[in-house]
Amino acid sequence: MRGINSISLYYKENRWWIASGLLKMKLMGQYQKNIYQIITDEKKIKNYNRSL
Repeated sequence: MRGINSISLYYKENRWWIASGLLKMKLMGQYQKNIYQIITDEKKIKNYNRSL
C-alpha cells in the first residue's frame, strides 16, 4: 500500500475488485495489518473478505 492515492484491490466472490473512495478508506487499516498473510494464503483471503 503506497498511500491513499494508490489503487487498492481486494478479493471477494472469487475475483479481485478495485476499492476506491470511502470503501478504500474503510479497508486501509485492516488491509495493511493483514497484507502479507492475505497475499501468501488464498484461504485467508477468502476468510478475510467474508467479514467485509
